[in-house]
Amino acid sequence: GTANTGMIIMKLSQKLVLLGAVLTLFSIIIGSLSIWGMSNINHDVKDISTNWLPTIKVVGEINGLVNEYRRNELAHILLTDEASMRDYEGKIRKVASSLDFKLKEYEKLISEPEEKVAFPKFMSAWNAYVNNHVKVEELSKQNKTEDAVKLVMGPARAQYTDALEQLQVIIDVNNKGSQASAINAEEAYAN
Repeated sequence: GTANTGMIIMKLSQKLVLLGAVLTLFSIIIGSLSIWGMSNINHDVKDISTNWLPTIKVVGEINGLVNEYRRNELAHILLTDEASMRDYEGKIRKVASSLDFKLKEYEKLISEPEEKVAFPKFMSAWNAYVNNHVKVEELSKQNKTEDAVKLVMGPARAQYTDALEQLQVIIDVNNKGSQASAINAEEAYAN
């Protein structure tokens, strides 16, 4: 009788150890899967916060500066007194400086193939626009308003529009990328 009882107790203790080991293994597996899932979510959230959103913010600021530059240029053309013209020339130089800073900031954020195509196109159109601005400003200083308007509404307008279109391409690419990362994070969370 006692040998038989020892066997049952030993078998029971072995079963309990085996059950504990199985439960520990399941806990490790579940924990690992959870960590892996959280890692995927973290990757997508980091992608949104360190790539997509900063790019959209900087490109939006560039867009605003491009528009401010043009507004100041148009105001300069409409002015006739020298003091006001100098004031707007200062504003244009300040905007140009801010724009240069933001362009350098954006260059570090370029990550998508579409951006690598659109940014040089933007720069080409913008540089052509700025080169035209030199002529426009000179005509404006001489109060040759009609000639300045022809230039700013002709070739310069096309360059300005081209530059803005390329910025929109960049914004669209980054919006799509951030949306894809958000969807990936939501799917990783759901699973």
